[in-house]
Amino acid sequence: FAPAIFWNEIIRNLSKKLNFQEETVNSILSQFDIIEISPKQYKPKILEAKSLIFHENDVPFVACALFLNAPIWSGNETHFKALDKSKKVIWFNSKRLNNFFKKNNIDKLDTDDDRLTK
Repeated sequence: FAPAIFWNEIIRNLSKKLNFQEETVNSILSQFDIIEISPKQYKPKILEAKSLIFHENDVPFVACALFLNAPIWSGNETHFKALDKSKKVIWFNSKRLNNFFKKNNIDKLDTDDDRLTK
């Protein structure tokens, strides 16, 4: 799940930081089933999100996480590290997510029914 601005943000960041062409980014992203959450859905959580994160472009991601009661997976430690102080949104970078999987004996994603399996 991701807010509507996800596409612009991911294309901009991967193009800029990894020097990927937009076509390459789109090809990579097409391998994932990303469900877009409209701003109308997470709008009630915008003010709360603004109180949790300082970077304006990240507010929709935090609002979306609050709306869905879901964690955030991002490598942007500069922006999302602030969420560590909050008990409202769980934030993972790749290392933390990997450690979470190991700690919980999660070996793989079961692609047949989209549940985590042990």
